[in-house]
Amino acid sequence: MMNDVRLETIKKIANALNEKEVRWAIGGSTLLYLKGIVFEFNDLDLVVLLEDTLKAKEALIELGAEYHKSEKSNASKVFDEFTFEGLDIDVVSGLTLSSYGKDYDCSFKNENVEEMMLDGVKLRLDSLEAWYNIYQLQGRMEKARYIKDFMLYHK
Repeated sequence: MMNDVRLETIKKIANALNEKEVRWAIGGSTLLYLKGIVFEFNDLDLVVLLEDTLKAKEALIELGAEYHKSEKSNASKVFDEFTFEGLDIDVVSGLTLSSYGKDYDCSFKNENVEEMMLDGVKLRLDSLEAWYNIYQLQGRMEKARYIKDFMLYHK
C-alpha cells in the first residue's frame, strides 16, 4: 500500500483545499485505502460542509481540475464531479440516504475527522463510523463489513 501514484494527486488536492480553508474530508474507498482496510480505490470521494462547497469547487478548478456536470441522480444537495491528473473526484455535500422508507441525514459534519500527514501534507479523513453507516444504508454490506472488522480488530 501507499505506493499508488495517485497519492501525489491527492496531496495536491488536499493542499488546494487546505489553502482555501475548506472544511472537508476524504471518504469512500480512498478512506478505506488510506486506513489500510482495502488495497485499491477507484476514485476520490470528498465530503465537504455544505457552506464550503463553492470554495471547494473554486479550489479544484484553480488547481486545474476539469468539472463535469453530474449525470447521476443523487441523494445529496451537492454532487460535483471532477477529473484531475486522471483521478475522478466526487465532491459530496448534504447527503441524505433513504432506507426502509426513512430518510437519514448522512451529511458531513466536520466531526471526528482524523488528520493524517502524508509527506508533509495534511489529509483529512472522515470517520469510519460515518462510512460504516453510509455503506449499510446504501446496501453495500461488503464494505460495511470490512469497516466493522477493522474497528473490532483495532479497538
